[in-house]
Amino acid sequence: MRRIFWVFVNILAFSPIFSKAQLIADTTSNSPGLAKALSYYIAAVGINAAIYSGSENVEPRYPIHDGYAFFETNEPVPGEILYDGILYKGVIMWYDIVRNEVVVQHPTMNSRIALNNKKVSYFRIGEHPFVPVNRELPGSADMPDKFYKVLHDGKTTLLGLYTKNMFEGIQESHYVTNYGKQQSGYFLQKNGRYQPVKSMGTLLNILGDKKQELQQHQREFEQDAKSNKIRKKETPEQSMVRVLTYYDKISL
Repeated sequence: MRRIFWVFVNILAFSPIFSKAQLIADTTSNSPGLAKALSYYIAAVGINAAIYSGSENVEPRYPIHDGYAFFETNEPVPGEILYDGILYKGVIMWYDIVRNEVVVQHPTMNSRIALNNKKVSYFRIGEHPFVPVNRELPGSADMPDKFYKVLHDGKTTLLGLYTKNMFEGIQESHYVTNYGKQQSGYFLQKNGRYQPVKSMGTLLNILGDKKQELQQHQREFEQDAKSNKIRKKETPEQSMVRVLTYYDKISL
């Protein structure tokens, strides 16, 4: 079993970062024997698995008065992590977007473990998949060294960057910690290059080869909402994903 697992990890080592998770899914689904061997391996190592050997996710110096450090929710969320070539499923986890730490709950101790970011090739927290930046692509030098949510993956790849600020100060004669609102930024990978997306106008300019068709799509979408007396509320992310999905359709 150990030999099978070692071969599996080495296969992953020579795969593109973004395709590792899919490679595991494809390999294990097409090879029940390998999937079984992997499950036995993870079950055997249990709490001694590498995923539980990181450093502690440290609490702030002062009591938290408002907010939290994590992506979307302060509550632990089940997910999966591709860590050091091994895919761990059903992991109880958080994503600390203040410190940029992937955090897991130790299964037997009341502690949270911050993983080594260099060993994290992919993770999914709830329904939100995250990947690191591919530093081999042009434009990556302008992107912070953090994990990015994959919002769309088609002819182009839209990545979301999420951050928060932490503030320490005095409130009612006591030192406290406050966390700001979750902030977001976006980057589009097109033709092997990352480009920042600051608005819908920026996105349409990057998709210049189909800009007229996409502008028409936008007008029709807005007219449809107006004629039906329904305001189709979209977040900026939803709007960009809708446009990119249409871009994929007309770029076949």
